[in-house]
Amino acid sequence: MMMTEENMDAQTVISDITEITSNSDGDEAFYRNKLAINVTFETELNKLNHDYLKEKCRQNGISISKLKKPELILALINGFDALWGVLKEKKMDELRAICKDLNLKGIAGVKKEGLILMIMAQNASCKSAVFVYQSETPLSNIVEKRRVHEDLEKQKAEAERFEAERFEAERLEALRLEELEKQRLEAERLEAERVEALRLAELEKQRQEADSKQSKPLDGEKRKKQSIPKSVKTHVWDLYIGSHINEHRCICCKKTLIKVTYFDVGHVIAEKNGGTLEISNLRPICSVCNYSMGTENMVDFVKKYGYYIG
Repeated sequence: MMMTEENMDAQTVISDITEITSNSDGDEAFYRNKLAINVTFETELNKLNHDYLKEKCRQNGISISKLKKPELILALINGFDALWGVLKEKKMDELRAICKDLNLKGIAGVKKEGLILMIMAQNASCKSAVFVYQSETPLSNIVEKRRVHEDLEKQKAEAERFEAERFEAERLEALRLEELEKQRLEAERLEAERVEALRLAELEKQRQEADSKQSKPLDGEKRKKQSIPKSVKTHVWDLYIGSHINEHRCICCKKTLIKVTYFDVGHVIAEKNGGTLEISNLRPICSVCNYSMGTENMVDFVKKYGYYIG
């Protein structure tokens, strides 16, 4: 059963609360009835005349700066609202004592929330000019303390909101900078790939030109390039790279990856210029460099393209 503010006297309010709190222990019932009591109190205040409202403020220690009826009602509502917190802090024995002082019946077995509702319903009836809450602290001080507490809570909430907004702004800025860095690195990678593609294309062009020249007879006589034995290639790899290493960068361009199972052997002094198959005249290089070198000496080839013999 939910209380309404229409035609409600104090005994009816107390009877309804007793029935509700005896059979329900949920917070929902408490707050539903608290709202009904607050509405009842405001309704009762509006029935009172100006002088009675002024006297009620005075007897409850509520300071007033204006004497108009709306201001008096608002001051009493604030004081009434503060009483909920005062009663909530009291012990069960204290609440039962207040109920007995008010001559309220049927309090046996009623829980704390029910006792608070019963006391506040009596206060809402406005039958007495003085609020019943049994506290040595003046009500005006309680209201002021409550106001200060609410102001501090608002300031705390505002500070937390500001901090959350600042944190979110910093997070978004970090993400933006991270994305810019990714874009920069990607642009650098693409540019490096473009430059490397141009370099390889140029080397391939030179290799094809060298192949074309080598296919032509030299001084009216076709010269056949000597074949390098596998044992010599193995010796060249072991000497200039290492027998325990299976992969390495080309000794000439320092970029292309060569493997112990797949590499070319280049002449430091070209065969055309009298170079021999001696180990000291050979180096492990990539096929692109070997073809691009053609009949040039390796020492001349590396200078032309800014390389060096490892």
